[in-house]
Order: sequence, then C-alpha cells, then structure tokens
Amino acid sequence: MHILFLVNNFPPGGPIGGIVTYTEIMAYAWLSAGHQVSIICKSESGKRQEEQQNGVNVIRVVPKVYPNALTDKLQIKFLRDNSARIIFHKEFSWAAFKEMESWGEQPEVIESPEVFGWAWAFIKFGTIPVSIRVHGPNILASQSDPENGQLRAALLNRLEAWCMRRARRTIPVTQKIKEAIDLHEIKTDYPVCLPFVPPELFNVPKKPKQIVCVGRLIPGKGIVTAIRVIKDLGPGWTLVVVGPDDKYGPNRESYRQSLEQLCSNLGIDRQVAFTGALPRNDTLKVIEESSVMIHDSKNDNMPFVLLEALSLGTHVVASKVGGIPETIGTYGTLVDLGDTKSYVNAIRALEDTAPNPNTRDWLRTRHDPGAIQKLLEAEYRELLS
Repeated sequence: MHILFLVNNFPPGGPIGGIVTYTEIMAYAWLSAGHQVSIICKSESGKRQEEQQNGVNVIRVVPKVYPNALTDKLQIKFLRDNSARIIFHKEFSWAAFKEMESWGEQPEVIESPEVFGWAWAFIKFGTIPVSIRVHGPNILASQSDPENGQLRAALLNRLEAWCMRRARRTIPVTQKIKEAIDLHEIKTDYPVCLPFVPPELFNVPKKPKQIVCVGRLIPGKGIVTAIRVIKDLGPGWTLVVVGPDDKYGPNRESYRQSLEQLCSNLGIDRQVAFTGALPRNDTLKVIEESSVMIHDSKNDNMPFVLLEALSLGTHVVASKVGGIPETIGTYGTLVDLGDTKSYVNAIRALEDTAPNPNTRDWLRTRHDPGAIQKLLEAEYRELLS
C-alpha cells in the first residue's frame, strides 16, 4: 500500500504537537511493515524541497492562499477526477494537491483524524473508501460550554454525526469517544489507542518544586488553573508554560498577555515563566526536569503530552474529562476540572514521591505502534476489498 500523510508540519522543523508526533510515529510504523510512505507538508524555508528521511519520501511545499470556497471546490474536483485515495491529517493546502497531481500512482485509502473539517467533503463528493478515525472530536464537547455556545456545539455534533453515518468505517481511539458516538446510534469499531514511543531520557536533574504546562495558550487548556495553583502553593514553587501564544476573542488579543497580567495581579510574576513554542527535545527536557505536569484541559481525548510526561518520570495531575482517564490510567492523578484546591492537595501528596517504575513498560505495551499499524492495515484492506 502507498500511505500518504498530508500535514502542516513534519520533523525536523516547525511547531510540535500531538498530530505531528502521531504522524512521525505512524509513518515509520507503516514503513517498517513494508509499505510505501509519503509526506506532504509545509515548507519552512519558503521553497519546495523533496528528500528521503530514513526511507520516507518527504515533500515540503509552499502553501498558497485562496478564498475558502474556491479552494474547497478545487480540492474536491481534483480528488473526484483522479480517484485519489489518501491518508491525511489536519490541514493541508492546494499546493499539496498540485503536488499529488504530478504523481502517476495514487495512494489507496482516505483516513480523517478529525471528523469536523475536510472529511465531509470527501464523504459527500467521493466514492473512495473512507475511514474516519476519531481522535479529538467536538462530539465530546459539552453543549453547555460557554466558550463555544450551546447552538454551535449542537450544530457541530449534528455535523459530526452526519459525517460518521456516511463513512465506510468509524474507528474511535478511546472508549469515551466510542460511548459518545454510540449515543448517535452509529456503529463503531473497537477503540484503538494512539501509538506512542517513549522518548529517550535526557537524565536532567529534577527541580522538586517546578510544575510544567504544555500546549497552545488558549482558555480551554486550563493555564489559569495552573497559575492559581502556584499562588496557593506559595513561595518556592515555579511554573513553566511551554507553548505558542494564541490570538483569542473578537479582537484577536494575545492570550499570553492576559495570563501575564493575571500573574502580576496575583503577585507571582517571578514564579511563572512563559517560554513560547520550543523544539521538541527542548520541550521534553523541560518536562523531564519538572516534578509535576498540570493538565486542566476542558476537552481532551488522548493528549500525547501526558504520555510523554509519564514516560519521563514526571507526575501528571489532570482533569478527569474526555479520554484523559483512559490515557493515564492509574499512573497519574485525576481531579475535577478547574478545582484549584484539589490540584494543590494532589501536588502536595506527590512531593518526594518517586514515579512508578513500570510506567514506560506499560506505555510500550498499550501503545505499540507496530500492533496498531497491523490493526489499521487489516481495517483498510477490508475497506478496499
């Protein structure tokens, strides 16, 4: 099979995140199984580049901006006319499709990791086998979430349900998502955990009272909770926030500035550091040197960063929402969303406590990329038969 990933970024270079990590891991898992693998991603240099990275064909293209409606029609027409069968991830550009057009052989399957997005166009206009692999859907979001609004959340849920009913196959990655999809009376296959390879240890010394948060600076990531936890823990405790700033609200204001102002108002601006986006290895080093990771996310499915923290010997204290309880199992601590007091109590209970020595073995067993690749290949071959 020829497996193609369309992604915004692929190492080295560019921002990191769960989708980037997933793509890299699965690209090499498919390659190890004897399949042809191609990556089309955004060029950071502003020039088209093509290279072989350990056997994976990586093509970096320069995105071109078109009005959305025009772009949608062009992309749909191209896929329909060429019977393209692809695996794709996240966002992609017309430049990527133009690149594919020059290929004589097309890949064989469409997989969408996000139901709300491009999947609806392929499902509606194409006759290609479609598998929706649900990673982090809006279907888990509370319809009463004031950040999204009840009407918007309801519309997203209805659109996702419509997409999944039209797909040939819907594969949730956690039991929580399976339960959410089942509410729409949509037949789903068994949950499939995301693949994960524990990063190598850097053996940096732990800073006993350093807490870390990793993620985009947006309200839903619960960084405000982490800041208030530092305030309640008192002097001597520090917080390192790793992640890019996000322009938020009707005026597209910097969310980082509002967080820094909160720190100043609470008198803890010297205890909190914002690093911005960091390269992957630098991010992992910050995680490993921290004693605790706080993840007070409003809606998360299977965040890679929690797996990375556990594998690096950093305690995880996270909100018990979405797929997070399945992600960390009994190897982390779960608390109610936004409950500052519970976070403080959990962190104090973890002081001077060594991490579970069996964590890395558990991660390897549960998230083995090779096993997940074989499972997905069987699903795709059945779709194509």
